[in-house]
Amino acid sequence: MVAQFRELYLDRKNNWLHGLALVGVRAVLGIESQRGPPFNIQRSLNVPNLSQDEVKELYQQYQDESGQVIEPGVVDAIYENIRGQPGLVSWFGELLTEKYNPGADKTLRQKSRLLRNF
Repeated sequence: MVAQFRELYLDRKNNWLHGLALVGVRAVLGIESQRGPPFNIQRSLNVPNLSQDEVKELYQQYQDESGQVIEPGVVDAIYENIRGQPGLVSWFGELLTEKYNPGADKTLRQKSRLLRNF
């Protein structure tokens, strides 16, 4: 798959791909290719896990901007289970607010479908 991204980039006059950032818990630099490195990467960017206070602040900012109320226990459960991994914290927030949101007029509670097994 990464080789296909590289081919799209090299032939960008005929393709839509002009740049690509891969974000995840694994380093792209470890990918081995028979044709050489798939990307001209200089270094990996280490994004450390968020602290519990940073996770709380992130969700507080969302509440302030949207008016959506989130039970404090929800944010605590997210941190305890995800341990501040930035991508998962954001993705879980997206699920809570877009897919499992009971409505802006209702509080997101720990008893919601998404958090039952948390």
